[in-house]
Amino acid sequence: MLKDESGEISPIKLDSIHVNSDNALIVLDEYSDVCWVWIGRNVSMPTRMHTLRMGRSIKRSGYKIGPTTIGLGIADFIEMREKNDDNPEVAANIDKFRDAISGSWGYEDKFLAYKEDYQVIPSGGAATEEPTSPETPSTVEPEEAPIPSEPEDEPLPPEPTTPSPVASPSPTVEPASEEVAEEEELEEAPAEEGGQVLELSGEEKAALLLYSVVKHSELVYAERIDEEGKNGFKVESPGQLVLTVEIDGNELRMHPSDFGESEISDAIREEYQKWV
Repeated sequence: MLKDESGEISPIKLDSIHVNSDNALIVLDEYSDVCWVWIGRNVSMPTRMHTLRMGRSIKRSGYKIGPTTIGLGIADFIEMREKNDDNPEVAANIDKFRDAISGSWGYEDKFLAYKEDYQVIPSGGAATEEPTSPETPSTVEPEEAPIPSEPEDEPLPPEPTTPSPVASPSPTVEPASEEVAEEEELEEAPAEEGGQVLELSGEEKAALLLYSVVKHSELVYAERIDEEGKNGFKVESPGQLVLTVEIDGNELRMHPSDFGESEISDAIREEYQKWV
């Protein structure tokens, strides 16, 4: 059993007492050929994402404790988020996970758990107790996947050019008349092209908001929210911005509405308002 604490993965003794709302855990189960990942209800989004990333990496390369590498090339990866335990599939996986780690365990190298009653029947017929390789984590801790660098800023769309007014057939045209004609044409343009001046949809505004956050942040976490008919997301720039967004038709309902009080959140708000 591995525990993720503030980005640090460390082994702990296999015990169901650790399966609680405050912990993020990885269990390499060689008996069931499953890498279990438990995310408690109170675990922060950055820790959850780090645990999932490390769990998938460890599933491939295993984890090493002492001379033993455990979980190398395990077949299945099962993620369990406690906050989704009202989902029948998630609830069933949680029950299977609790069953898998229950029972009496022996330990090698302090953290490698094996079932004390696990037996191998040799060809002679006598039952011989033989501890299997532990069902808990152990392998060279894999390198974390590199955090993606901030995407390059998209080029701003070119400003529309206003067609020059048609020259008057009169041989003499005063400059003042040209300026008046140009101003009138600029004022009339929106009316003529009124069909193109449309309000942005909620999804388009959400995309521009995410672009504004990415442009002014070195690291961004995003989480989709789809509960009780609400459609939206939560976006976080660690130490700078935590913003919950609900998409309601063409409107975005944001909390906090002022984006927070940091310099980065001010820059993000100004960038977003510039677009919408």
